Amino acid sequence: MTTNEPFYYITKEWYKGGSPAFYENSEYPLTHILEEHADMIVNEVISFYTNNGSKTKNNFVPYNLDTSGWQTLVLYSGGVINKENLQYLPKTWELLKDYPGLSLLMVSVLKPGTRLSAHFGDTDAIVRNHLGVLIPEPYPAIGLRIKNEERGWEVGKVLSFCVVNRHYAWNYTNKARIILMVDFVKPEFIHRKQEIEGKILAAEAMKLFATKIPITKKLPNAVVYFLHGILGRLANIYVRLFKQ
Repeated sequence: MTTNEPFYYITKEWYKGGSPAFYENSEYPLTHILEEHADMIVNEVISFYTNNGSKTKNNFVPYNLDTSGWQTLVLYSGGVINKENLQYLPKTWELLKDYPGLSLLMVSVLKPGTRLSAHFGDTDAIVRNHLGVLIPEPYPAIGLRIKNEERGWEVGKVLSFCVVNRHYAWNYTNKARIILMVDFVKPEFIHRKQEIEGKILAAEAMKLFATKIPITKKLPNAVVYFLHGILGRLANIYVRLFKQ
C-alpha cells in the first residue's frame, strides 16, 4: 500500500515503503491502451530509430552513473513538453498525451553489451511502465532486476514497476533493446499531479547539485525538505510560464 505522503529521494534515507518491485498491471487502463495499440507504437518507434536514431541522447541522470549505453528520446517529462521531438512519434503522442496522470513519455534504448549500474528514481507516487518495442532475445540475455526480482521484456507487452526501488538493466546481445517508457501518477495522488511533477524536477536538481558539491549532502534533513518544497514550487512556476 502507498503511504499517505509520497516518498522522494532527497536525503540519504533509503526507501522503506511497501510498494512491490513489479506491479500487477492488468487493472491499469494504460496497460490496455499500450498493448491494444502496440503494433502502431512499435512500428512508429522502430521507424523513428531506423531513420532518426541519431536524435537519441545519453539519458540524463542527476548523479554519477555511466549512461553511455543508455540513450533516450524524451517527449514529455515532469510537465515539460519537448515539442521538437513530437514530430518523430506523432501518433504515439496523440494516443497518450491526455492520459490522466501522465508524467513521463520517452523512448529508451539500451545499446548492445550494456549493463547499467544500480540506480533509483525519484518518487513512489508514480508507476513506471515499459512497453517492449525491440527485444532481440528473451531473458536472461536481456533483463531488468528490481530488488531481488528479475524479468525480461516482450514485444507489445507492458512491465510496470516501482522506480524508487534500486534497479538495473542489461543487454548482453549484439542488437539494441528498445522500449517505450511511460510514467503516470498513481490515482490516489492524481489531484496533486502538478505538485508531484514539480517535486520530481526539484529532486533531480538537488541530486545534481549534491553530486557537483558533495558537502551539501551534510545539510540537515529539515533544510533539505524545506529546499525541496521551495524548488518544487519554483519548478511549477517555470513550467507554467515558459515550457508549455
